[in-house]
Amino acid sequence: MKKIRINKFLSEMGVCSRRQSEKLILQGRIKINNETAKIGQIISQNDVIELDQQKITKKPPIFWYALNKPKNYITSRFDPENRPTIMEFFSKNEYLFPVGRLDFQTTGLILITNDGKTTNKLLHPSSKIERTYLVKTDFSLSDKEIRFLNDNKIQLDSVKSIQKIKKCSSRTYLVTVWQGSNHHIKKLFLSISKKVLKLKRVSFANIKLDNISEGKYRKLTNQEIKSLENQVKNTTRLGD
Repeated sequence: MKKIRINKFLSEMGVCSRRQSEKLILQGRIKINNETAKIGQIISQNDVIELDQQKITKKPPIFWYALNKPKNYITSRFDPENRPTIMEFFSKNEYLFPVGRLDFQTTGLILITNDGKTTNKLLHPSSKIERTYLVKTDFSLSDKEIRFLNDNKIQLDSVKSIQKIKKCSSRTYLVTVWQGSNHHIKKLFLSISKKVLKLKRVSFANIKLDNISEGKYRKLTNQEIKSLENQVKNTTRLGD
C-alpha cells in the first residue's frame, strides 16, 4: 500500500465515506498504531489501523442497496439528537453508509453502500449525476413559469441551475436536476414563489425507485452497479 491519508484509506476499505471518516476520527474511534488518529494523517502499509479496537485488515465485499426512505428519518449513520436514522433498516454489523442525503421529511430513493470510492465520485459536482424527484407544490405553475425554469436562467448559491420540469397534474411535477446542492429543489421553486409541500426522489444515477415499499430496500443488480461505476469512471475525486 502506498502512503495515503487515513480518510481515503477508510473510504477505500469500505468502512465509511470520507466525510463520515472525519466524524469517526473526531470521535476518537480510529486508532493508528494504538494512537488516536488525526484527520488527514498519512499512513503506510506497516501501520496498524483500528476501528473500535478492531483491526482493519481486509477489504470487505462491496454491497449496494436501494432504499425507499420514509418521512422523518435522518440520512446518516448516527444522529446526536437520537432521531431515527435510515441505517436502522440495516444490520448494525455491516459498515454501510448512505450516498448523499435526503432531508428529514423527504422520501424516496437513497443508495446505501460500503463502496467509498464510487460514492465520492458520484457525489462530486463534476460527475453531474442525474436526480429525479416527484414534487408537490402549494400552487400550480403556469406554462410560462415551467418554460422559465426549463430555460435554465436561475442561479442558486452562485451556480447556474440546470433542470427539466414536467407537469404531472395541477400541483405535481417531475423534476430532474444534475446537481446535489442543499435544498436545491425547494430553492428552485421558491425562486418562482412556490412552496414545496412534498418531495420524493424517484431515481438517482439511472437507478429507479420503482415498487420498493417505504422502509424496504433491495440489492442492486450487477448491471446496475456496473452502470454506476461507468458513469463516474472519468471522475477524479479532489484530494486523490
